[in-house]
Amino acid sequence: MLNDGEETTIMRYIIYGAGGIGGTLGAGLSAAGIEVVLIARGEHLSALKREGLTYKRPGNTENVRLNALGHPSEVAWQPDDVVIMTMKSQHMFGALNDLAAAAPASISLVCCQNGVGNEHMASRFFQHVYGMVVMLPATHLTPGVVLHHAAEDPG
Repeated sequence: MLNDGEETTIMRYIIYGAGGIGGTLGAGLSAAGIEVVLIARGEHLSALKREGLTYKRPGNTENVRLNALGHPSEVAWQPDDVVIMTMKSQHMFGALNDLAAAAPASISLVCCQNGVGNEHMASRFFQHVYGMVVMLPATHLTPGVVLHHAAEDPG
């Protein structure tokens, strides 16, 4: 893409942990036209690949087709990728180890968790780490299905 003679790229979001929070973020970013890759596991990953993400909200259910992978080593990393960590805090260390083995240390990483210490832990692996407070009422219902409990469109 060119902008005033300069080449620019558009960020892509890699959402690591595609449950209630990650699935809801992925669906919202995708609806805004932003490229999203989900990293999931088990039956949830199988359902995402097979049927896409079923994204439920009060009064609305839609199917969102997103690129879903099972491990960070499957990602074709790009310079402007942003990783959003949305797994539960007790899974963070293992996820960071897997991510550090696959991704460049220069990626931007957002800790989208309410636990204490995630950013400190992530900064041992990556140069650009950001914290995020999560106030998102969402639930991972069954494999491939997430529910965003809020009725309003996110802004």
